[in-house]
Amino acid sequence: MNEYKPIPKWRSLVPLETPNKEIVSDKYQLLERLILTLGEWNVNLMALSKQWEVPKSTLYRWKDKVVAEKGVIDIKIVGNNIKENMISNINLLQKSIHSATSIHEKKQAVNAYNETIKTFTDFLEAYGYKDKVADKLDINQKSVSVIFNDLNTEYPNFEEKKK
Repeated sequence: MNEYKPIPKWRSLVPLETPNKEIVSDKYQLLERLILTLGEWNVNLMALSKQWEVPKSTLYRWKDKVVAEKGVIDIKIVGNNIKENMISNINLLQKSIHSATSIHEKKQAVNAYNETIKTFTDFLEAYGYKDKVADKLDINQKSVSVIFNDLNTEYPNFEEKKK
């Protein structure tokens, strides 16, 4: 479970009161959904402050309130979003490989594709979407001969032919 840093004492957990309570309420609910879906670290409060024309200090208070009330994000929702994005990236890279006009572009697309596949596989294993494959083991090999005899099969008797 992730631990959140303590909320600074100079920040209040109460949203600012404004004359446009309906608008602020909608934006608060939208911010709450963004935080719960994407995670607090992926929500750009500075950009939202400019877009929504809400003071960034208000957004920081709202964010602190959401985190204090709701806690950790639902990893299943985030995991599904990441999975869908990775599949989309893989499809785009496949198209890039086929549409490359030079060898250099093709090599870059192939390298990006391979790295994305590796990252995607690691993600799937880490979040339980795929069973983890055992790590490669280095074993010193020794030759061993094993002979299987099938008792139901007739084998030539070499001893009789010698006589």
